[in-house]
Amino acid sequence: MTEDSSMMSCTGICVAKVYLLVFDVVFMLTGVVVLAVGCITVVSVIDLHGAYDEVELFYVPYILIGTGAIVIILGIIGFVAAYKEIPNLLLLFLVCLVLVFGLELVLGILTLVFSDQLEEELTASLKESLRSYKEKPIMDTWDRLHSDLNCCGVEGFTDWGNITDSDFAKGQAPDSCCLYFTEGCGMEKNAQFHTKGCQDTVLDVIEENMFILGAAAIACGVFQLVGMIATLVLFFSLKRKGTYA
Repeated sequence: MTEDSSMMSCTGICVAKVYLLVFDVVFMLTGVVVLAVGCITVVSVIDLHGAYDEVELFYVPYILIGTGAIVIILGIIGFVAAYKEIPNLLLLFLVCLVLVFGLELVLGILTLVFSDQLEEELTASLKESLRSYKEKPIMDTWDRLHSDLNCCGVEGFTDWGNITDSDFAKGQAPDSCCLYFTEGCGMEKNAQFHTKGCQDTVLDVIEENMFILGAAAIACGVFQLVGMIATLVLFFSLKRKGTYA
């Protein structure tokens, strides 16, 4: 191998190495962001989960949290592999990047598929949970929904008076539905309730978070493609260096 070729090879390796090291640092930071977005989304909807456990879309944030944690670990592996110039570890890093990319692709598909049936599932699950309001966990969930989102019932406060075997008569609702909360206000004649149903409000919260999840997944996917190319360049450069040294 000539001196010029050796210098070109060294330069190629150095450029690829520096690029991949920078990529790994940024990759770890994106993992932190993805993890944070997943946690924020879970916190945003955790109080709502008890009212409709059958909505599959609620599992998406947990997938994102797992993906974020994996990305952080992979970033560390990639950084060590690039810094120490270990071809086999780089190959492992590349394979893991492909797997994570596939996981994020599945996440995006799940979001698209289940978002179409989200409103139907929400309506059915919310109405079903109304009938179980006497159960303490369900009662607490609905009360938090009412007070935190300033809503009442599924489509409106009249839902509560339409439940068979309910404690509420026509025109009555839980105290948490009252515009001005006082003990027993929901049973008072001519009580003032939040007029908006919780279904629309919850849908707004979920769709807003799903948009953030989708944007984060797309951004990470594009960034990972660049990382895969950089990993391949460094891997083959190191292999050529080992072959011709």
